[in-house]
Amino acid sequence: MGFLHALGLHKAMRPFDRVVRPILNFRADQRLEQCWNVQDLRKAAQARMHPMCFGYLDSGADDELALERSTSAFDDLELHYRNLSGLERPISTATKFVGGEAIGLPFFPAPCAGHRMFHTEGEVATATVAAERQVPFCLSTFATCSFEQVAAAQLAVSSASTAAASSTAVASSSTAGTAAVTPRVFQLYVLRERELVSGLLERAAASGFRHVALTVDLTWFGNRERDKRTGFTVPPTYSPRQVAGALARPAWAWDFAATEEYRYALMAPDVAAESIASFINAKIDPRFDWDDGKWLCEEWPRIVARADETTAKAAATAAAAAAEAGNAGAAPSTTAAGIADAAEPLPPPPPPPPSVLLKGVVRADEAARAVREAGFGGVWVSNHGGRQLETAPPTIDVLPSIREAMGPEAFLVLDGGVRRGHHVAKAVALGADAVAVGRPYLFVVLHTTHHLL
Repeated sequence: MGFLHALGLHKAMRPFDRVVRPILNFRADQRLEQCWNVQDLRKAAQARMHPMCFGYLDSGADDELALERSTSAFDDLELHYRNLSGLERPISTATKFVGGEAIGLPFFPAPCAGHRMFHTEGEVATATVAAERQVPFCLSTFATCSFEQVAAAQLAVSSASTAAASSTAVASSSTAGTAAVTPRVFQLYVLRERELVSGLLERAAASGFRHVALTVDLTWFGNRERDKRTGFTVPPTYSPRQVAGALARPAWAWDFAATEEYRYALMAPDVAAESIASFINAKIDPRFDWDDGKWLCEEWPRIVARADETTAKAAATAAAAAAEAGNAGAAPSTTAAGIADAAEPLPPPPPPPPSVLLKGVVRADEAARAVREAGFGGVWVSNHGGRQLETAPPTIDVLPSIREAMGPEAFLVLDGGVRRGHHVAKAVALGADAVAVGRPYLFVVLHTTHHLL
């Protein structure tokens, strides 16, 4: 369908977007308001989304046994609760991320490719809500929004938070200028060219990403048979079947046709989505090994240090210019509000140390090797959402042995099959420091994005 955009049809549709979009989304929004759990969200997403794109989001490898077991394994675990524990409300859900950053919840959105396939605002929408909720955001290598777009969106949230805090200051500005910046993580695949990897890492560091999640469980694409049955392509082709699918989902079809064509913004923004599959296959490197992992763990802190130095120089230059401009100076205010405005804000806290997480681990011996020998800052237990290797173990089943092998201090993230709040609680109880959730939030992203709030 790329030739629609080449003809400029989306520009012709743009003047009508404000009127047409709410009309087409009316039923979808109604369905969303009646959702009470993730299964409800899944059904609502299926009703709005092109069948082949929903199949891509919802499917797993082969017979989808790993996909199903990832969730059912949580439900096999019982909660043996304690009583009379003397708890007081409100109960804090805050915790710490790998660099010691405070985060508002123990769960966060997992990295997923191609958000603009689901909604035109793409990863920017998810990153914005992550900043508002003060939880980490992890950007996929195959994202459809760039590092810079994500950083700008989150900076806008941080600036708004800082302005709100400053407006309430009366006698002191001790809290002004110190709004928390939520952790940004770059999910990096095992790519063939180190020059390409270094370029991506430099862009990430320059945009305030402090952490990398090296994803090692995709050295080939899983056998996703549902995609073959639905004729999945990115973007859709003009076969009769795909045209019929688009016409049956008018809200999704308008969202696709009335906005700019999406591309994979990090890997090759000049490569059209139709040809990205062959591009990715050429870049993924199955020979990537532990020595390459060690190189990344050593290289990333150096890249971040250079980015920090550049940022510090730019900040010093801007501060000097501001001070010079203010030397003309008006008479100092004697009002409380004026004193608060004139007070020097406290400097922001130092940025957290950079780290690299090893993502895709299901074995205790590899988790221990990652943190004790290879230099990884933590481990991300994941079976890639049941999308890669069929009969891969449910992550909740292997979590206790991995925590035991790593020891109590090493940082540990878990994803895979999380669909309920008690799934998060079970993962934390069995040793996870944080939990990542994938499909559930994407079921919401494809609707109008204010529902993410």
